[in-house]
Amino acid sequence: MGIVCACDHVIAEENSTFALPEGLLGLIPGMIMPALLNRLSPQRIKKMVLTGTNYTSKIAHDWGIVDDVVTKATLQDATTKAISSMKNCKKDPVGDVKQLLYNSQINKDELAQLGMNILAVKLNEPEISVRLINLAEFKED
Repeated sequence: MGIVCACDHVIAEENSTFALPEGLLGLIPGMIMPALLNRLSPQRIKKMVLTGTNYTSKIAHDWGIVDDVVTKATLQDATTKAISSMKNCKKDPVGDVKQLLYNSQINKDELAQLGMNILAVKLNEPEISVRLINLAEFKED
């Protein structure tokens, strides 16, 4: 989710799902919070973390997580079309508009640091360690 939300344009296959399952483990998405805020409202982030639900690509599109939803067969064409539509834009305006938008919101560097601090404390809690070990063992099976 962090990588997806950090992207300028996101194309999802119709079978894709999106989730923030950290809350199910007793964690928070601290490191990726600034990226999440690029595409999601705080209320949506809370809902995703509190439920851990997998959301469909249609819902992700409705919420602004993704820009386009396509079939697997049309994924390459959609990607080519998106790249073609943006390739003539000069890099300076892109950087300038990003800087302007990022500065108009809360200080994301401070938010990321705060999130990492909270996450680091949580990762040191014995109960969280057990959950992560159980999850790793489940994934191996």
